[in-house]
Amino acid sequence: MGAMLLYSLKMPSIVWGGIMMALFGIGTAFSPFVIICVLAGWFSKKIKAVAPQYRMMFQRLSGLILILLGGSSAMF
Repeated sequence: MGAMLLYSLKMPSIVWGGIMMALFGIGTAFSPFVIICVLAGWFSKKIKAVAPQYRMMFQRLSGLILILLGGSSAMF
């Protein structure tokens, strides 16, 4: 990120530097989310096909994990 910040400082204007940093941020955040979403979809289909009786338990456990993650991030 430091290298990108230095690169954006060399841009001809503040607007271009801001655009470069915004594009860097979007690219950095987007790629892990795509991988995680694809894997989550694959895992969900696998659970649904192999063990349909555990589907509701899996959904509730996933919801509980999301609530705990949200609560822990709100504390810090």
